Amino acid sequence: MVYDPLADRWILSQFCVTPVPGHQIFAVSKTPDPTGAYFVYDFVLPNINFQDYPHIGVWPSGYFMSTNQFNQAGTAFLGAGAFAFDRIKMVSGDPTASYIYVDEFGSICPSCGGQLPTDIDGTVTPPVGAPNLFMEFRADEFGDPADALRIFAFTPNYTTPASSTFTQVGTDLTLAPFDANSPTSRSAVEQPGTTQGLDAIADRLMHRLAYRNLGTVASPVNSYLLNFTVNVGGGAATSAATYQTGIRWVELRRASGVMTVNQQGTQSTNPGNPAGGTNLWMGSIAQDAAGDIVLGYNTSAS
Repeated sequence: MVYDPLADRWILSQFCVTPVPGHQIFAVSKTPDPTGAYFVYDFVLPNINFQDYPHIGVWPSGYFMSTNQFNQAGTAFLGAGAFAFDRIKMVSGDPTASYIYVDEFGSICPSCGGQLPTDIDGTVTPPVGAPNLFMEFRADEFGDPADALRIFAFTPNYTTPASSTFTQVGTDLTLAPFDANSPTSRSAVEQPGTTQGLDAIADRLMHRLAYRNLGTVASPVNSYLLNFTVNVGGGAATSAATYQTGIRWVELRRASGVMTVNQQGTQSTNPGNPAGGTNLWMGSIAQDAAGDIVLGYNTSAS
């Protein structure tokens, strides 16, 4: 569930794997009351790919969705998918609401995945016509030249879908170095009373990619917040005994189309203590109209 502050509505979404092609179901509240009635939409997805891990972002020009694409068996990763659903029609209950789909696996970015779309906070809108931004982090541990963010701008055209654009914003935006190493096992975060570990989900951004205009529509201060899990254990990060998680958080600012890092940091507790130390993971970050930032997260240790 996400909240649309511009329309004062609640948005729920769920994917359906079967039948093939799959479906994406949306429910948009008819009033500000989340316990009231909803408009319901059933969108048939564009191909036989399994559109996994969908995450929704609210923007004036649409409800945007990122996915990780797989074959039907779930055995082959097929890159990132990007969707824009016609928000204006969906809020009004128009059954002709449509969507725009971008398959990034081809010529756009074959190695992309783990993205999030921008999700707005507050009622001060971004500049008129501002695209929704999809982001993911890159790391030298993944074979990239530097620890960085990769950013794409999505501008949908529901009337003429072929006129929609999805393009990379500049080159990768370099971040302060971080360690993206994590065990291949999905049970690497220690928890008390058991040898069964938890999944750090350390290969992707954590929900949400939060946007807030800290200025005005005429004089915007475009602020974006994001976070992801990093290794702060100082070791090889090949097992729970050598892996400790912290959270890299970043605030970006965009002016005249240029994105810069305004501030960043790594939140951790007793770093360098992977065996038995405290793990911080699965964060979520947002800010209020004054620019005060809150980062929430899980903690776990043996």
